[in-house]
Amino acid sequence: MLMPPTSKTLGTERFYDRVAGLLMRHAARMEVAGNMGVIADRNVQIAFAFLDLEPTVTAATARLYRAAAVSFIARNPGPMDEDAEAILAPEPTETDYIQQEQLDRKRKTNLTVLRGAQQKAKWIQTADWDRLLRALTESSSHWAQPAVHWIMATLITGLRPCEWKSACLLGTQLQLMNAKATNGRSHSLERTLDLSRLPEAQLKLIGGFICAFHRSRTPVSC
Repeated sequence: MLMPPTSKTLGTERFYDRVAGLLMRHAARMEVAGNMGVIADRNVQIAFAFLDLEPTVTAATARLYRAAAVSFIARNPGPMDEDAEAILAPEPTETDYIQQEQLDRKRKTNLTVLRGAQQKAKWIQTADWDRLLRALTESSSHWAQPAVHWIMATLITGLRPCEWKSACLLGTQLQLMNAKATNGRSHSLERTLDLSRLPEAQLKLIGGFICAFHRSRTPVSC
């Protein structure tokens, strides 16, 4: 029986359900094209749809599709789930490395053109940051200065946007809740960043932003 991770949030399950919907739509197209065979079980169809899509997407996307299929099937069991599991999580064999090499070759052939999120830059150049910060500084918007503080504090610390709500600066120690602590994606629920090597001005900027952030939400002492 396929077992889903026990720490998934409701939002993660909803996202997985949307991905499972994508797999079901692909299964329907395979059926119309005559590539599905005589398979009436929905969960087995999802598994075969994943198998068909796996060589056409990146390894990271394939892992996401597999996790979504496993989660959806575990929460929506059917009479042929053992067959679905054999497709999604086959037993290890001595020829696994050969199958992986074949998959890698197919993926390399299919992914000759960057698509979707693959086309997005993974960073912003320093000159672009300078232009953005200068434009915000010169803006008369009420949110311009808080945005500058947020961007600068984030560039210094590397925090994810949602992690600021739990951030607390105690001296030179920045304590916060990990954003990716669900599904075993992090080593712990919390982490502490040692900022003792930062210049005093940067520490003050981070502390000031945290205070301003909490004041905008609830009145707390900093």
